[in-house]
Amino acid sequence: METFLAAADALGRNPHLGQEQPDIVRPPYRLLRLRGFPYVLAYDPSRNPPVIARVLHGARDLAEALKSL
Repeated sequence: METFLAAADALGRNPHLGQEQPDIVRPPYRLLRLRGFPYVLAYDPSRNPPVIARVLHGARDLAEALKSL
C-alpha cells in the first residue's frame, strides 16, 4: 500500500512521470509501473490532479484490459 501511495503522490507532483504507450493505451493516458511489484497504473495526466483510472497486474493483456479507456 505504501508503494501505491508513494506512486500516487509522485504523479501528483509530476504528472508526466509515466510513459506514453499508444500501442497499449490511447492518449492522454500513460502507464507507470510500480517499482518492486508486478502492477501497472494507467492514469490521465491531463486532469488536475492526475486521475488513476486502473491498477492492473502486469502479466495481463494490458491493451485488452485498457481498450475501454
